[in-house]
Amino acid sequence: MMDRLPWWSTLKKYKYPFVGLALFGAAFLLLLVFNLWQFSTQSASGEYQPSRLEWLERPTQARLGKPLTLAWRITAPTPRLAERTALFWGEESSPSAQLEGPQSAIYPQMSPDYWQGPFVLPDRFEVTLVPDREGVLFLRLYARVDNQHLWSEEVRLQVQP
Repeated sequence: MMDRLPWWSTLKKYKYPFVGLALFGAAFLLLLVFNLWQFSTQSASGEYQPSRLEWLERPTQARLGKPLTLAWRITAPTPRLAERTALFWGEESSPSAQLEGPQSAIYPQMSPDYWQGPFVLPDRFEVTLVPDREGVLFLRLYARVDNQHLWSEEVRLQVQP
């Protein structure tokens, strides 16, 4: 019965015919999972639902040389992966209109703790910053989710002696 099927005779030519069939099945399942994942990132109307980056703990004042904990959350309407996230800071303000990727920011400092992902969202992140100079620091959060650059609003931190 199987000998009459054209694809069966092709498979019989090979030493391990079911390896090719298994590879085809695995590729099909990967495509199916990818399409379901893409579908889950859309709302019922078919529009993409973006992730959001929000501050949880953001003090406005700090003491020179004293540890300061900063926390943020990345929310997502469905489970997603963040490639990376970080806290950027510096002594100059960087207008949000000029920000695309992290290379476009003028902040010289970055927290490397969560730079290598992926991280399953939604999730909470926390870093400890120890200011080493008096004056004003400008802080901004960054995340890369679904090939999009997300930036928080800029926070002004006054460092006192």
